[in-house]
This record gives sequence, structure tokens and C-alpha cells, in this order.
Amino acid sequence: MGTRHAQGLLVLFLLGASWTLAQNLSCHKGTSLNIDDSPSTAFNWTTEKVETCDNGSLCQESALMIKAGTNAAILTTKGCSSEGTQAVTFVQHSPPPGIMIVSYSSYCEDSLCNNRVP
Repeated sequence: MGTRHAQGLLVLFLLGASWTLAQNLSCHKGTSLNIDDSPSTAFNWTTEKVETCDNGSLCQESALMIKAGTNAAILTTKGCSSEGTQAVTFVQHSPPPGIMIVSYSSYCEDSLCNNRVP
């Protein structure tokens, strides 16, 4: 009886694990372009759109800020990505003075985890 009970528990465990692995990832989705003559104010971008990703995909979000003088352009994207590894990166491509370019990217593997861009 004990062996049969253990086998039953093992089957239930494997079914639960395979069901969890078969679930698709949900990610926030959207793009935004903001051009501002006062980049010192806080930038806030959120989206209520959600997409379901293919198996093996990650959620991604990225932001690119290009600042020249008092003007700044900020491009942001969120969605599913079939490429990339789980990581967060910040890069200053070009320091001030003159044109300053900064990028941020994040890849994560939990549903709706791509909500960090402020």
C-alpha cells in the first residue's frame, strides 16, 4: 500500500510540474517615445497591455535616453523576447558634455516582471 501511495504522489507531482512548465509567460507590452525639453522631471511610463509569449521566451523592457542640451528623447519598449538571457544592464554610451546617451535593458522570466521602467 505504501509503494502504491508513493507512486500516486509521484504521478501527481510530475503532472503538476509539467503543467507549470507548459504555462506560457505573460508580459507587459508597449512602446513609448517621449521628447521633453525638461528631462529633469520624472518620466513615468506604464502600460495595461499584456501579451502571451511563446515557450522559452523572456519578458523584456528597455529604455534609451538621448539628451542634447536641455532636450531629451526617451524611447521605451516592453514585451516578449525570444532572445536574451535573464539580466539587467545600464550603459552610458556617451557622457556629457554634449550629447549624452544612456540605455537600460532588463530580461526576466516571471509573468508580468517587466514593469521596472519608472
